[in-house]
Amino acid sequence: MTSMIFKVDPEPGTDRYMIWSTVTDMPSVIGTRDDMIAWLQPPTGDGDRAQAMRVMSRVDQTGTSDRAGRGGWHDIEPIPVGDIAPDDGWYQVGRRDLPALADAIEARDVDAVQRLFVRYA
Repeated sequence: MTSMIFKVDPEPGTDRYMIWSTVTDMPSVIGTRDDMIAWLQPPTGDGDRAQAMRVMSRVDQTGTSDRAGRGGWHDIEPIPVGDIAPDDGWYQVGRRDLPALADAIEARDVDAVQRLFVRYA
């Protein structure tokens, strides 16, 4: 899989998830749990719903679809972000900043998004 799913908000009862592309190292979709289940299944509708439910159960329990726990609730390592501009270097965003990042993306606030990205030292 070339993407990970993060549960954006750690509070129980919240329904906001983020698909993070591991190709571009950027968020690609923000949506609900049902959106993520649909994304996990092929467009033909013939996907393995049981597998999608297992992945989402892991996301709900750990905060991430990654089996190694990258980007999970207890991961202290920041999530890498791809190049923002050519030759501008690499950035990262903290796991705890995903709710603010999702808010900024949904508001189309580019400045707020960029403020959340921290340059690798």
